Amino acid sequence: MKKRKQPVIMVGHYLSGARFDVWIRLLAANIGHIKPASIPQAVFLTLLTLVMFPFALIEKAVFHLPIKKTKIEKAPIQIIGIWRTGTTNMQYTLAQDPGLGWLDPVNSVTISNSILMGRVIKHILKHVLKDARPMDNMEYTVDLPMEDLYALSTISTEAFNHMIGFPGNAKRYIDTLYTRELPEDMQRRWRKNYDYILRKLTYVKKGKRLMLKSPDNSCHIAEFSDLYPGTKYILMCRNPYKVIPSIMKTFKDMTALMTFEKMPEDEDIEYYTFEIFEKLNKIMIDDIRSIPEGDIVTVHHEDFAREPMKVLEDVYRNLGLEGFEEARPYFEKYRESQKDYRPNRLELEPGLKKKINERCAFYFDYFGYEMEE
Repeated sequence: MKKRKQPVIMVGHYLSGARFDVWIRLLAANIGHIKPASIPQAVFLTLLTLVMFPFALIEKAVFHLPIKKTKIEKAPIQIIGIWRTGTTNMQYTLAQDPGLGWLDPVNSVTISNSILMGRVIKHILKHVLKDARPMDNMEYTVDLPMEDLYALSTISTEAFNHMIGFPGNAKRYIDTLYTRELPEDMQRRWRKNYDYILRKLTYVKKGKRLMLKSPDNSCHIAEFSDLYPGTKYILMCRNPYKVIPSIMKTFKDMTALMTFEKMPEDEDIEYYTFEIFEKLNKIMIDDIRSIPEGDIVTVHHEDFAREPMKVLEDVYRNLGLEGFEEARPYFEKYRESQKDYRPNRLELEPGLKKKINERCAFYFDYFGYEMEE
């Protein structure tokens, strides 16, 4: 893929749909690190979020009670697994099932304005979301789902995504991954914000079962099981020799596009990649032991890439989900459309391979991957 030039102002920045108060608090907390070249982007977001704020307040006032009264009667489906394990591939495929509801770009990056301004925003996003994702060449369109982390990051200053925009405070935002280690007031805010996102989405999607994917949710399993009993989990895993370099590339590419600050050193990106991989996966592995049989299925990325329809059928059967036969033609049509897709190929340096063997041995063992010398 041709390397894109970073624009002076990125209209599709992940904070373009942020609530004005959230953006101002983020800006104030990180103002000392803003680089001069990012001032136009910061000014643009300030003006954009300010213009949209009154509409967000009106939407909140009009739909507050209906959303609050909305019940999530069908337990959600959560696709979990750390970044680059095939979670997006599974998410895009399941989104073809007409019986499921999911976070499209309008209801994720612009969730505060997604009802009253939804049609206008969708028209704009059709022109904004026209390039492949920089980390894996997969397409972006308004008809495909996005991660709920994007929605969370537009209504909260306490979200992992903010490490991309403000890497100078990376540890602060990475720590928000581990919800149960946060102070009680932050835990309450996380639960309130996340429940608001799911209730609003359920309201918009007219009660459909929600299908969600956000790799950070891999260490929120205990919280989900408490908030939404009976949640169904699809756990994606992949060979760490593929995952680690790909995560590093993702963090680097996304930061290059979205940061307001100077780029972190490659050594810092590698450090945080291993720290997140190890801690997030250990929490996830510990938590999934308490999930009842029939509520979780593990999918190896390699199997899904090789036999997608067989894997999908197994997922529906093992989780007791309805609608596979009705959705089969949609799945087949989508998989056929992706037959020419070519992922990025990344080389694994010997030094990095050694670190993977040292830090990821538990993952190799748990998911049955063979460690190389």
